[in-house]
Amino acid sequence: MLRSGSFAQEMSVLTQHKVDQIRNHLNYLEQADYSKMMESQHLKVIRYLNHHLSFFPFFVQSVPIQSLFRLTINRQILRSDFNGRIHRISQLKYPPADKCGIGRANLPRMSVLYASFAPIIPEIELRPARGELVTISEWEMSPTNRIRVAAIFQDDTIVRAMPYFEPHMQRHMALMAQQEPLVAEVMRALTGFVARQFIKVVPPSCQANYLVSAWISDLLLNRNDIEAIIYPSVPSRHMDVNVAIRPDVFDRFFRPSKATEKIIRTSLADNPLSGYSSRTARTSEFDITSDTIRWDSLKSVPEEQLPTLHEQM
Repeated sequence: MLRSGSFAQEMSVLTQHKVDQIRNHLNYLEQADYSKMMESQHLKVIRYLNHHLSFFPFFVQSVPIQSLFRLTINRQILRSDFNGRIHRISQLKYPPADKCGIGRANLPRMSVLYASFAPIIPEIELRPARGELVTISEWEMSPTNRIRVAAIFQDDTIVRAMPYFEPHMQRHMALMAQQEPLVAEVMRALTGFVARQFIKVVPPSCQANYLVSAWISDLLLNRNDIEAIIYPSVPSRHMDVNVAIRPDVFDRFFRPSKATEKIIRTSLADNPLSGYSSRTARTSEFDITSDTIRWDSLKSVPEEQLPTLHEQM
């Protein structure tokens, strides 16, 4: 389903001059290096985006999501120099907003929950280092529920890598064929621009270059009735997807079903084709009321031994 009332309003007075203006805006935004700008300049860019581009169209479906996977690096959550076990369910979820820096799908101080449909994708995304203790959590949603999802796919490189998106692209192209030529041109330019922002390769030292995709996520999740965004996983070369979900939506619909703790012995950062890890704990028991993970003592390394595992790497 195509959404954006403001897009329809903008397109009702479309001229070739307006089309050229939109293309100029997009070219400027695509070429800019936001990592070389000061924070005050980032705010100016956001004001620019709000003024010139808050009308772009997006495609929404209400869908069931059977399960999601997350990876948590224990030491980062526990704020410890040593490996330790996580015992609170909430520590496997989204971070507090005041702890959030910019990300591909979130502005600073904007919390979203990042997850994937396949358990390997979070490890490919985060690439925890050798010796790190991590927790893989699986979350399930009742099959009777639906959430409103915007999918980011309108770029040929995405569709070639992920045939899953091909029917979506065909519907997208059919919809554009029904539009006036100038409207179709703008739709193609805007949706392609959005897709390229979400698949942009951003080095860790240049995270400010997430600015535009983060702004788009804020527009969708916080200023429209979108509950989640599905977009290609960049480190997996678009072979699978990530999901960014509003925290209130995640809390309302998802419950933990399994958790597995493991020590990274060969990091995907060192060998992208062959990460290796050893399981140290697992469980399928959770107490939602007390926010407690009930680790299976018969299937878990004693917690006091965990700090020494890093030394054995």
